[in-house]
Amino acid sequence: MSWLVPARPSSSSTLTSAQRRLEERAQTLRERVDDVNRQLVSVRHQMTEIANQAPHRQQSLRARARQLLERRQLYEQQLGDRERQLSNLERQTLVAESLEDTATTVAAITAGHQSIRAQTRAIDVDRIADTVSDMNDLIEDANSIQRSLSDAFASSGVGSAATAYDDDAALDAELSALVGDVGLTSPPPTPSNMPTPPTTSLPSVRARSTAVAELLPPL
Repeated sequence: MSWLVPARPSSSSTLTSAQRRLEERAQTLRERVDDVNRQLVSVRHQMTEIANQAPHRQQSLRARARQLLERRQLYEQQLGDRERQLSNLERQTLVAESLEDTATTVAAITAGHQSIRAQTRAIDVDRIADTVSDMNDLIEDANSIQRSLSDAFASSGVGSAATAYDDDAALDAELSALVGDVGLTSPPPTPSNMPTPPTTSLPSVRARSTAVAELLPPL
């Protein structure tokens, strides 16, 4: 049955609504004071116009001015009370709003803390450390294997043969020995992929027969 109970308004909204009502009341009192001041100016003007004339009229205007001054004093007193109340409400509103902001900030920090804690619990730090350690061991094993293979090839002389012919004299000596071993005294035949020299076209059979007939004596 909790839905039957109206929601309790926040202190900030209550203070704001009260402040609004007091501001409207203070504005009404200011307008009344201004209206009284205008009436006092009018009475003063009338008293100046009929100065030294119609004493009874002067007394009536003076009585009217006293009433207006008393009314203005009452309005100003009420206006002063409303302004002091407004000042107090403004301070209370600022304090209430500051407290509400603080509560909101604390709630956000608490929610963030709970979220971080839940995510941290879902992560196994020891497992991550073990995985990183295993990866480092595997990388070290791979590097050891590469170093072992490099040392094995270096000791067998596979790599030294490539660097033995860096010297031009050593290269020429090796080529000379190769020619002597194979028995090559002439340049090797041109590979099939090398371009062949151009050949001249031979005369046809008819042309050869005509040439031979010209050489023989006539019968």
